[in-house]
Amino acid sequence: MPVKKKRVSNRRAAFLAAYAVCGQITAAAKAAKIERDMHYRWLKEDADYPALFEDARMKAVQALEDEAVRRATEGVFEPNQYQGQFVYPIKGYELDPETGKPNPNRPIFGKKPLGVMKKSDRLLEFLLRAGKPEKFRDRGTVELTGKDGGPIEIIERLQAGRKRIADASKPKDQPGD
Repeated sequence: MPVKKKRVSNRRAAFLAAYAVCGQITAAAKAAKIERDMHYRWLKEDADYPALFEDARMKAVQALEDEAVRRATEGVFEPNQYQGQFVYPIKGYELDPETGKPNPNRPIFGKKPLGVMKKSDRLLEFLLRAGKPEKFRDRGTVELTGKDGGPIEIIERLQAGRKRIADASKPKDQPGD
């Protein structure tokens, strides 16, 4: 019996480690060689598992955030293309066997294509909003709350307004009012 429990624990640890890296239930289950339903079973049946999974989820989110920061600040390489082909740098020219001089019709190309590092302004915007929402929030956004920050009692206000309108439209000298 202890062997089975150890095996389950190893599979659980493998799943959580894989999930922390990839952030995908299906991919982590495949990497840990378990059925993806096993994760949901552990969530229901194992009291310790939800906290362990939340820790792995936060690691996955941190990896995504790190990648977003890298793409926003360093960028990703975007190769130059011409007529659907990558453009490679010319390193030199093959020598003409007869003259021994470089032949401009026979270029020697480099191994990496030419290109630029493209940064993401949109990712940078999201990161700034997350980091300093008070400074970089959308000025067009308005948040409405009720008393003490609670919900707005819209139904009660509508009913009270309708009652005021009904009361105002009644004749004043009706007996019984």
